[in-house]
Amino acid sequence: MKRETEPAMIMKTEHSIGEDGQHRIAIDGLRVWIFKDGDMWVAHGIDIDYVVSGETAAQAQEAFGFGLSMTLAENIRRFGSIERFISKRAPRDIEECWLAERSKLKDETVPLRMSQAIGAPQEEFGVPPQVHYFKEQRAA
Repeated sequence: MKRETEPAMIMKTEHSIGEDGQHRIAIDGLRVWIFKDGDMWVAHGIDIDYVVSGETAAQAQEAFGFGLSMTLAENIRRFGSIERFISKRAPRDIEECWLAERSKLKDETVPLRMSQAIGAPQEEFGVPPQVHYFKEQRAA
């Protein structure tokens, strides 16, 4: 059932295995909310339920990209696909808070740097994958 407040999904994913046997993953349009929570900065996926934190917004953003690639690699190793992981969206309350705050946030779209452990999606699929980081306007 579609959430009433839910914007159209913009995240696209592709997982394939090359002739060399290497897994290739492309994720494009993933939305991540970066916000301050107490003394820490939190990076929370909107399209996937994945969360990390850091002492600065930049650290949280870097940890998100690195941790996401490692989590995807582990899902491939354990389950043979990324479907179990990418099918879980952020909880409703997180998405509703993000939607309420979205107009105040800075949208910073950056290429997703995936770990070599799961291939180089920009070479395999053409366009570099993009992540939309929505950051609070506070000093990091």
